[in-house]
Amino acid sequence: MQPRFLEKRVEILEQTVEGLSELPARVANVEAQILQLRGEMRSEFSAIRDEMRKGDEDTRTFMRVLNEETRLQFRVVAEGVDDAREQLGVLNVLKEATAGLVADVSVLKTDVAGLKIDMSALKADVSVLKADVAEIKVGFREMTAGLSAIQAQLARPRRRKSR
Repeated sequence: MQPRFLEKRVEILEQTVEGLSELPARVANVEAQILQLRGEMRSEFSAIRDEMRKGDEDTRTFMRVLNEETRLQFRVVAEGVDDAREQLGVLNVLKEATAGLVADVSVLKTDVAGLKIDMSALKADVSVLKADVAEIKVGFREMTAGLSAIQAQLARPRRRKSR
């Protein structure tokens, strides 16, 4: 082989061996960095877990509060529905009572119309009775006058007729 070629190869080998001699220090440096990274990652993951637990607890607390508020709102709505049902029941009773009253008013209107007709007939009868009473009064006066005349005649002494 050629001496230049060999020198070149030896030089390359020397550089390679020099690089390899630095390798344990570099590996130790990388190992130290890996250990440092491992420690940092462990503490960071632990902190993240703690934050997640805290966040989970906050979320649970918030969900409990929301659940209670929702239940309270449902109770209020249920009470409103119960009140509305009760009012509807009252309205139905009032509606039925009103229907009965309307029927009663209709009957009363019919009765009043009948009473008006009866009143008109009574007025006519009263007018006839007034006329009859007026006639009776006239007859009574005439009779009273006739009786007075008879009484007056009876009260006079009678004269006997001479024969």
